[in-house]
Amino acid sequence: KDHPDRSLFKFLLLDSGSRFMEVVREARAVVLVGGTLQPVEDMALQLFPDALRSGRVRSLTCSHIVPAEHLCVLALPKGPTGLPLRLDHTNRQKSSVIDELGRLIVNVTRAVNDGV
Repeated sequence: KDHPDRSLFKFLLLDSGSRFMEVVREARAVVLVGGTLQPVEDMALQLFPDALRSGRVRSLTCSHIVPAEHLCVLALPKGPTGLPLRLDHTNRQKSSVIDELGRLIVNVTRAVNDGV
């Protein structure tokens, strides 16, 4: 439960290189795959500073694999039952909002031919 008289300090380490350094030190080769690693150059500099400077790092970047005409982006102000979809700090933990998001996902997956 929340205790208004207590202070809380949270720390989030954004240097992903520190998480992988042990793997990099022990591996003969490392392959980084995934669109969420962008920009790859920053990640490579954190993980392989010496190898990057010496030219031992190679990268391959491909375009998006899903054609633009196969994408549909929508902003939905409310869910299937009419509940407003406000995912701000106050509302995102409410079970009613989470349930409404679940109903929305189920409805979308049923409506989209061949799935999502």
